[in-house]
Amino acid sequence: MTVDRKKLGAGLLVAGGLLWFMFRRRDDADAGTGSGAGSASMAYPSYVTGRKVTNSPAGTDGFVRATPAALAAQAGVGTAAYTLSRFLGSEAGSRPLAEKAAIGWTIWNKAGRDPGRLLTLATRVSGQDTGLYGMQGMPDGRNRYASTRQDPTDRDVYVASMIMSGNWSDLSRGADQFYNPSAQLAAHRRWSACMTSRYGTNTATWPSLNTGCGARNQHPDVIVANWTSGGSREAYSIPEVPADKLILFRDRPAVAGLRGLSSVSVVGYQIGRA
Repeated sequence: MTVDRKKLGAGLLVAGGLLWFMFRRRDDADAGTGSGAGSASMAYPSYVTGRKVTNSPAGTDGFVRATPAALAAQAGVGTAAYTLSRFLGSEAGSRPLAEKAAIGWTIWNKAGRDPGRLLTLATRVSGQDTGLYGMQGMPDGRNRYASTRQDPTDRDVYVASMIMSGNWSDLSRGADQFYNPSAQLAAHRRWSACMTSRYGTNTATWPSLNTGCGARNQHPDVIVANWTSGGSREAYSIPEVPADKLILFRDRPAVAGLRGLSSVSVVGYQIGRA
């Protein structure tokens, strides 16, 4: 029997790549190499079941007391991969895969696709690097970029690995900031009701820290206005995710086929789509 050595070699490379992905512990140095140009199918493999890979949620002070390195070791992945996984577990939770992937890419873009910057992004609170994961809005009123308060599942680890390796393309279309309009509106209403009950209706006199109501939660329209002021930034939705669940932000110019939303109210979810 004649063996085509070129085909055999290609087959061995593919098989070896699959085995590497399934069984090799990812190192942080490898995690920063993803180009976002991948075209692998977006779907969970059968061995990914949704089980938690660690068990260390944030405490009442807003911090996760186990260190990032210790949690990553417990999960069996590199610190950067675990960090992005924890972002996903906290910010996307049980959301559909497309939404989770778009949020993951947004966070990875914000970190400049750099593992070290990703960890700093997760642990910095109001400009101070605490070295710990935790809540986005801290009980004392301070903030971090996004939440890492919840433990990730193996689904979060899988999505993070596919993003950081470049096996999935950038579903966010270059975003580096995001928020959920419906969740934000609900949080804003709860926060406003708490502040009004404590400090009255004159918002100009409301304190900014240690309010007893947690971190400030702005109205969705205010977020869009603030994050797109000056014209260098734009807000937009993507076809894969309902606009009431995810609004993304990035530097202009816009990608062809997507419409900026800088002057559009998002509260009623009447949002331009691709």
